[in-house]
Amino acid sequence: YPSFKYFQLRSLLQFPFNTHPQLVHHIFIGQETFIQSIFQKPDVKILQYKTGIAIPKENQTPIIFLQERGFPPKLTAFKTEQYCAERQGRFQILRQRHFVISSFTLKLQVVRDPSGKPLGGVGYSFIKTLAQYYNSTFDFSHEGVKNNKQMSNGSWNGLIGALIDSRADIAVWIGNTEKRNPYADFTTPAVNVPMVFFTSLPRATVKWNG
Repeated sequence: YPSFKYFQLRSLLQFPFNTHPQLVHHIFIGQETFIQSIFQKPDVKILQYKTGIAIPKENQTPIIFLQERGFPPKLTAFKTEQYCAERQGRFQILRQRHFVISSFTLKLQVVRDPSGKPLGGVGYSFIKTLAQYYNSTFDFSHEGVKNNKQMSNGSWNGLIGALIDSRADIAVWIGNTEKRNPYADFTTPAVNVPMVFFTSLPRATVKWNG
């Protein structure tokens, strides 16, 4: 922030070291008056998701969480118990729902038995665990796997197109890129896969005196 030189927002760095600032939850830690002053700065006001954690001095009030609520935004204080209850409530949208899942056909994503029934795979297991935890159901298909590119008119095919057109609720999985980032909400990385590339040796040779 220009007003606070010792803050450096990772989300405002150049891609690929960033994510969209409006999709990032920014956390500010410090004294309550200090956080209140930060929240008044123009370059902080534009941030959609931000929380202040007010650390008390010794023998004073407990930790307080500060968030802007309502319209126009008003700074609201929560005790720890209130804030934890609020955070847990945010995930109710995942409970007792039916999700349409679009996935790649790679065996890394889903492994099927001879009849075509899914057995496992990183992507399928991820969705199955999520559905079981939130008491939800899902359809797992591969309808959006072809031509994952952006058209000349700005529209998308493939998994992102299925998400934009509401033909799918969740896509597993597709990596974030600078071009894709504005069109979908990407979670933090769910899996890191090491890649090894094999290439043929170069055919061109150089003479010893070269």
